[in-house]
Amino acid sequence: MTHIITTQSYRRGTGKSTLVTNIATLLAMAGYRVGLADFNFQAPSDYIFFNLEEDDIKPTLNDYLWGECDDIIQTAHDLTPRLRLSTPLKGHLWLTTASPDPYEIIRIAQGGHYRKVFSEAFNQMSETLQLDYLIIDTQYGLNDDAIMALAQSDTLLVTLLADQQGYEGTAIILDVSASLEVPHTHLILNQVPESFAHQDIQKQFADNYPVETVTILPFFKEVTLVASSGIFVLHHPNHPLTAAFKYIANQISPSTNQ
Repeated sequence: MTHIITTQSYRRGTGKSTLVTNIATLLAMAGYRVGLADFNFQAPSDYIFFNLEEDDIKPTLNDYLWGECDDIIQTAHDLTPRLRLSTPLKGHLWLTTASPDPYEIIRIAQGGHYRKVFSEAFNQMSETLQLDYLIIDTQYGLNDDAIMALAQSDTLLVTLLADQQGYEGTAIILDVSASLEVPHTHLILNQVPESFAHQDIQKQFADNYPVETVTILPFFKEVTLVASSGIFVLHHPNHPLTAAFKYIANQISPSTNQ
């Protein structure tokens, strides 16, 4: 059975897409069959991390929404051959994504966003591709798409920054997650300055938020240099942040660090 993971943040700029693309890659490197679905219809970006062009990701989820693509499997683009040029990849990774075309973004924003039943579509994808993991990268904030993804998730990964807006927004996300009875929740506090007492913050979050794991990721300038032009764990396999990403992936799959 496919394990469904949803990533969420209350605000933009928390490093959610960096996290999700690296976690998906690590799971594929560990030998799993992984589907990554960029569900951010307003600003899809996961494809950029894999150095893909717009023509490389067609058909998109939008094409499926509008009935211009009959089969959800057609939107699943196999990244495995591309990644194997950079790393020994034991598993497989597919990406399905919303369209970055401005016309499509406006079309969605204007309210013509009717949906086929995505749960059924993703079930079909999971079964046909025999996925071990389906990772859904949602738009920031709690909109209909994010809540729909949460409702069918086994694990929630929440990213936030060390500020009041992040703290209060995350509390709202966790309340919604609890009401939807998402079984597992992990909190990732990202880009934390070295001057902050990391252990104290971790204990505070563990004491005040109903989550299984709290991971603190320090700020590293190397992340800024790589930006969204590649997968960090492939550029810096021995970096402390890569070790931290592996730790997070290991919370999802104990074999990731093997």
